[in-house]
Amino acid sequence: MITSYDTMPFGIYLKVLDVIEDKDRSPLDVQVGLIALLDGTTEDEVLDQPVPEFHKRAAQLAFLEAPAPDPKPVPLPRVLNIGGMDLRTIDDPAVMNTSQFVDYQTLVRQGRSAWPALLAVFLVPYGKTYGHSGDDDPKAYDIEAVRKAVAEELTVVQVEGAAAFFLMRWRRQLGRSLTSLNRRVRRLLRTVKDPSLSTPLRKQLKDLEELGAGLTR
Repeated sequence: MITSYDTMPFGIYLKVLDVIEDKDRSPLDVQVGLIALLDGTTEDEVLDQPVPEFHKRAAQLAFLEAPAPDPKPVPLPRVLNIGGMDLRTIDDPAVMNTSQFVDYQTLVRQGRSAWPALLAVFLVPYGKTYGHSGDDDPKAYDIEAVRKAVAEELTVVQVEGAAAFFLMRWRRQLGRSLTSLNRRVRRLLRTVKDPSLSTPLRKQLKDLEELGAGLTR
């Protein structure tokens, strides 16, 4: 039975939160659901247990009374083998493609439940390219398999620590890049007098400022 956040797969953690937050469950129903999740059994199997065994298992839920520890930003290994895949960690915006950037911007706003998908943005199998799909594309791979492996094989501590690291590093690097680009566009605007050229530049500047604001949220 899982008895700590250090050994709990992140996917199980999300299910634990769902059970705890289910307002339709009684306190005993919550205990049954949690024991089933952490013991890798079904709720029916838990209900078939002798009462002393149930009480023993219920006592092992005590660690859930405290929230998961605050994440400490910790990078993932440069090479990670999960789900039978050798994944390379790509956390440098300079070498990432636009598809990764767009998905990052979308997922970062969705909260903890999206963290397996968020980490999968930075984990790409060797020889493959993020965003590619299709049986005929040699650079394609199953992104859902990566997300599933993150949820099932990385622990709460690993996922939260890696997510904190990626968010901190990416926001810092992108913030610097956007600031530099913003300055270049402003300098160019001061030299452009033709409205047909300045109007698109002003729109680009506005988009950059909005993107930069998004990185601080």
